Amino acid sequence: MSKIFGRRANNEIDKVHAQAWFCVISARMWHASAYAIEKYYKTNQDDFSGDFIYTKQFKHYEKGRYLPRHEIVEWFENREDINFKGTQKIFDNLFWLLLKESRISPNKLYGLLEELPIPVAAAVQSPNDARRFFSELSSFDGLAGCQFLLCEASNNLIRDADSILFNFLVMLQIISRLGAYRDYRSIALPLFNLIRNQCLEFLRPYVNETRETIQLIENLEIEKMIRYRVIILRIIDEMSIFNKLRLAPPSCLYLAEKYITTTILNELSPMIRNNDISKIKSHSSIQKLKRSLRRWEKIALRRNLVH
Repeated sequence: MSKIFGRRANNEIDKVHAQAWFCVISARMWHASAYAIEKYYKTNQDDFSGDFIYTKQFKHYEKGRYLPRHEIVEWFENREDINFKGTQKIFDNLFWLLLKESRISPNKLYGLLEELPIPVAAAVQSPNDARRFFSELSSFDGLAGCQFLLCEASNNLIRDADSILFNFLVMLQIISRLGAYRDYRSIALPLFNLIRNQCLEFLRPYVNETRETIQLIENLEIEKMIRYRVIILRIIDEMSIFNKLRLAPPSCLYLAEKYITTTILNELSPMIRNNDISKIKSHSSIQKLKRSLRRWEKIALRRNLVH
């Protein structure tokens, strides 16, 4: 039976890897249960006999017990009745390999450059510019780029302790933006913990030199950051800011955060509680946000960055 399900998860990274794929598949099916997804998968096979037998196959993916076989991942990606486009890219993303092989040798690490998407590969070769690029990307490709830089920094640890911290902070931003969406919320915290534990593992052998960095990483929390971005998404949605996009993608949130700072959010909170839409709409920061996001939408649609 395990061969049918796929490969058994051997560690926490495998577990989160399987869960990340499952939660996006579920979201594309209107947050369907593991039972509903398994039924959809099996009853749409060419050799389906007419008798559906529930085996908890997709429950195992939901719990992170097994990684699905690649044929299953490809099957969903290629369906035409439901839009699963991009789910294979999440599953196959180089981020998972880089996370698992954190102590990767420099030769092997640079050999993986060709497997990164071209813009990400170009960005990692100029790290100062890359962090902003990855932060704005807000996707698993952004996480892969940051993880590449983390692996690079770990090879020369004391000199690059600051680099580890900076990349960790960018990854925290990306994960909290993804976590603002219901599609990814269930895996945001375990993903954050995986990355934090790895950074601490890099730094702890050099605790005397990196004590302050360790304390910063240990004290950071992601839940408040996610709640902040959930509210921002709600504001964007209720204000009908976009002309064509139905949902605000994670890649636009870096702009929203420029205008709806925590200070501005405190000002808006009473209006949000009272559902005073007219006051929210007329707030100067919301007006600036609206203009900025509509410009962003035009550019993103023209460049096919969003759909």
